[in-house]
Amino acid sequence: MTRDRGNRPSRTVSDRVIRRICAVLAAICGAGGLAVFFHIGWSQSAGFPSESVIPESVLWGLALLIACTGLLVLSHGDDEHEPRIIGWPVAGCLIADGLGALAYTVTNEPSAVGATSFILIGVGAAIAAVAEMLARRLWRRRRIRERAEISGVDVEGTVTHLSSAVHDDRDVWWATVSFSVPGGTTYTTKHLFDHKPRMGARVGVRYLPEHPGRAVVIRPPRDPRSWSPGR
Repeated sequence: MTRDRGNRPSRTVSDRVIRRICAVLAAICGAGGLAVFFHIGWSQSAGFPSESVIPESVLWGLALLIACTGLLVLSHGDDEHEPRIIGWPVAGCLIADGLGALAYTVTNEPSAVGATSFILIGVGAAIAAVAEMLARRLWRRRRIRERAEISGVDVEGTVTHLSSAVHDDRDVWWATVSFSVPGGTTYTTKHLFDHKPRMGARVGVRYLPEHPGRAVVIRPPRDPRSWSPGR
């Protein structure tokens, strides 16, 4: 036990170091990706042949921005990264491209591409905002479920609906479980089972009183025959 306590600070420090390194690498990759798309926007407005600018540059710029987003997710320790990993690179491409076109238009002659720079910037900003909003919403849902599993109130629920699915080449079952809280209000939650439960089976449910709609199912015994049927 003494050894475990002594290792905790070192693990915390190592985690911080790794996250700091990820943040630095993310900044480098992000700056490189934005610079590439800024150059693309500038070149398009200057009238350079698109064949010599776009194909290879787009791939490099997009790869850098995706790497930047992934490293940022790692540096923050956030598991709910799907909306960000898709939205942020796209938003970065559009915004940097628009800024490059706008910069050329301001410092040189106006062009058709430069005229669309504000649209590109606006669309990119909107995509980034939506990705961030969805990521935060997923993060909040997950944290509520984790809190419910650790310190929630235990009640008994009933399996009311089943649907099959395939996961890792094996059959699994999504069960809808209904339960009631003090006061008589009924809520439902879903849980993925490795084995098919019986309709009406009684299972344990744990929820937070302030968020009963985000309850979690306490995994029942693996043998469905050990479940008592619902009344």
